[in-house]
Amino acid sequence: MKLYHMIDTINEPAITTLWTLGHYWIGIFFFFTFDLFIEKELLNFIIINIIHLCYELKDYYYTYLKSYDSSFMYYFSSQNTLINSIGDTIFFILGIYTACNIKHNKYINKKLEDYKKKCRIKIDNKYIFTIFFGIIYIIMFSLFIYYDID
Repeated sequence: MKLYHMIDTINEPAITTLWTLGHYWIGIFFFFTFDLFIEKELLNFIIINIIHLCYELKDYYYTYLKSYDSSFMYYFSSQNTLINSIGDTIFFILGIYTACNIKHNKYINKKLEDYKKKCRIKIDNKYIFTIFFGIIYIIMFSLFIYYDID
């Protein structure tokens, strides 16, 4: 077992991979997205972790339970070990924790409020955070797919 490797396979399990960073960023993005609709942070945390658990269960299913097929889902999910799912979940939770700290950081919020006044923007910080981290995630995901295909 490796702490980090470019890919995770049953023969060479890795706790973290390049995709682990994606789990971190999606944790941030999910927190801000769901925070738009769910005021209670604990409920937000529980719901997005259930969604992430379903994703990791899909990986488990295709790695350990499903026999080989040629589907797109099988290609991206058939070599994900349980230890990697645990590592991805830890980084997903760290992303949520980071987002929560960003949301409550007085310095960041003051700077953002000053900028909004200067530019005469009337939008809640939640929307700005969601859009910003969503764009970063889309760019990162595109780069990961490009890197993974080569």
